[in-house]
Amino acid sequence: MEGLGHMIMALDIKFTQRFDAMDKRLERMDQRLNAMDKRFDGMDSKFVTIDRQFAAVIQRFDDIDERFDLIDRQYEAIDTRFVTVERKICKEINQLAQMTARGFMNIPVQVAGGRLDETVSGLMALRDASSTNRFRIKNTNRDGEAEKTTKQAKPQE
Repeated sequence: MEGLGHMIMALDIKFTQRFDAMDKRLERMDQRLNAMDKRFDGMDSKFVTIDRQFAAVIQRFDDIDERFDLIDRQYEAIDTRFVTVERKICKEINQLAQMTARGFMNIPVQVAGGRLDETVSGLMALRDASSTNRFRIKNTNRDGEAEKTTKQAKPQE
C-alpha cells in the first residue's frame, strides 16, 4: 500500500505541476488578450480620428465647390458684359457703315478700322482679365476664414 500511496502522491504532484503550468499558460494568454484589447482600443481611436479627418476633407471639398460656384457666377456676369460689349461693337460698326454709305461722315477707312481695332483689343483685354480671375481661387487662413485674393477685372470700353 505504501507503493500505492507513493504513486498517488507522485500522480498528485504531476497533476499539480501540470495544472500550475496550465495556469501559467492561461495567465500568459490572458496578458496577450489584454494587450490585444489595448491594441484594438488604440485602433478604434485611430478610426475615430480618421473618420473626423474624412469629415473635415469632405467639408473642405464642399467649401471649394461653393467657391467654384461663386467663380462661375462671376464668370457668367463677365460673359454677360462681353455680350454687351460685342453688341456695342456691332452697333458702332453698323452706324459707321451706314453713315459712311450715306455720306454723312467722311471718315477714311483707316480711321474706322483703327477705332474698331481699339474696341476689339479692349474686348480682348477684358476677356484675358476675366480668364485670369476665373482660375484664381480664394485662400483660406488657419482659422478657416476666407482671404480675398481675387481681383476684379475693370472693363475697358
